[in-house]
Amino acid sequence: MTTETDKADARRILPILVKQANLGETIPYGCLSHKLKLQTGKNIPPQSMGKPLEVVGELLDDLVEKSGKEISPIEILGVNAKTGIPTKPYSKFPRIGAKRKDESEKDFFARKNQEIYEYDWNWVLNELGL
Repeated sequence: MTTETDKADARRILPILVKQANLGETIPYGCLSHKLKLQTGKNIPPQSMGKPLEVVGELLDDLVEKSGKEISPIEILGVNAKTGIPTKPYSKFPRIGAKRKDESEKDFFARKNQEIYEYDWNWVLNELGL
């Protein structure tokens, strides 16, 4: 169940992810946790970042419904520092789509990340009042 606190955390995390997208970089969960703490004082341990990132996806899903526009799955920019990809299960991120048969997991996320880096995030932030 998504709480109002979860939604507030997601609204704080989304601009951090947009900044990373504009830099063309993923962000390890530990760095995301640290940036969130610096900005808001709120401590979400790195191993607990899955839920807030999932709620970022829910926030964007709602905007997809309202706008009718596709939105890249920016929540997958939060990654495990060792692997450089999001932690499974990926079913938490339904908008990422499917991996091609001949594509490695790393290549799949590299392709999806490129889509995220090229996406126009300004309208998303404006629509959400961020």
